[in-house]
Amino acid sequence: MVYYERIMPHLRKRYLFPIVQHTLKASAIVGVLGQRQTGKTTLVESLAGDYVTLDDEKQLELALLASQSFLEDRKPPFGVDECQLSPPLFPALKDHVRKNKAYGQFILTGSVRFTSVEEIRESLTGRIIDLELLPFSLTEAHQLPLTDLHRLATMTNPMSYLESQLKDAKRNQVLTPQSLEDFALKGGLPGICFLRSSALRTKKMRSHLKTILDRDLRRVIRTDLDFLTIKTFIEELVLQQGLAFDLTQAARGARIAVNSARKLLSGLESVFIIRTLRKAGDTSGRVVFFEDQGMASFLLSERGRNFSPGNLQVPDYVRLLFQQLNAQAAYRSDLHSSIFSYFSRGGAVVDLAVQMEGHVLGYSVGKGLQASPSQIKSSESFRRKFPKGRVFLLHQGTALRKLNSQTYEVPYRAVL
Repeated sequence: MVYYERIMPHLRKRYLFPIVQHTLKASAIVGVLGQRQTGKTTLVESLAGDYVTLDDEKQLELALLASQSFLEDRKPPFGVDECQLSPPLFPALKDHVRKNKAYGQFILTGSVRFTSVEEIRESLTGRIIDLELLPFSLTEAHQLPLTDLHRLATMTNPMSYLESQLKDAKRNQVLTPQSLEDFALKGGLPGICFLRSSALRTKKMRSHLKTILDRDLRRVIRTDLDFLTIKTFIEELVLQQGLAFDLTQAARGARIAVNSARKLLSGLESVFIIRTLRKAGDTSGRVVFFEDQGMASFLLSERGRNFSPGNLQVPDYVRLLFQQLNAQAAYRSDLHSSIFSYFSRGGAVVDLAVQMEGHVLGYSVGKGLQASPSQIKSSESFRRKFPKGRVFLLHQGTALRKLNSQTYEVPYRAVL
């Protein structure tokens, strides 16, 4: 199997690659969706028998005006990049696979969720399996395997697995405080994060964000708000990342109506800028995270909030953990998992948790060299809500300890 690093030095094996291969054997159409610059084009080009991009004006014109013939005489799987640009293509796809039910005919990529566009949603219901290509996680960027959430949840004693993670030579070599800081700053969008010049990364991120907000976002919601107003709203979101989300506060900060803010929130999730999580516990609401933490750091810097070298704070570790857990859950679709945050009225917080197949794993992030009393107290509240759940109290030290049958004090890098 030929992988991407032979083509360009910054390219890596993607966790999604074998999943797409497998899915092509079970569906006529496979969708590879995700934010711009995540590497969808490179992934699909490496798998497709024939490939076109609708960013090419000539190909787009054919797809718009002659959709049926556009699909004919193609070597499968036929990869169509940015296919949301041609809504007429989707009824043609529907008709094509109705007549020819063979698996592995098409790979479609999109920078918007197909379910957010009415013409696409109605045409492909039941005829496509959508997969999401996330920005690089820290372990994917360093070509490390994903931490096995299923093993952590189901092993009688997960200590042995956690110990093996801590003893792994390659993990110790690459998951250093410097690599965490570097990833928090640059994120995981391949077309941006590997640029060595910080000035060039900033310029590229500004252009990237403008393309999404002025092009992709307006395909999924109708809004008269200008780019700068929408960007201001997104900056308000990044200030609340990982916290109990207050939509009214975000709307006030951007000087827009709450209904407009609610519409923007939905649209931003549809173009893969943010992901909203539910709040569990005895409070309701949502928690917002950014799909790419490089974008989050860029937006923080736009507000004058650069973090100092060697001084990552708890919120930084929480957002890094989210990006890692998001990958661990997304690329193990067999686990049917969901990510949430835990907040209680009494002030207990377990920053992130994963629920899967009757099991719950909670993660509480600390800054010290061992778990703090507040982390331990929060874990007790969490376990009252989820009596069979396991809680990992994450810290920056080296100690790995079992506090009781369901609570573990764990160095942060053991669960990345």
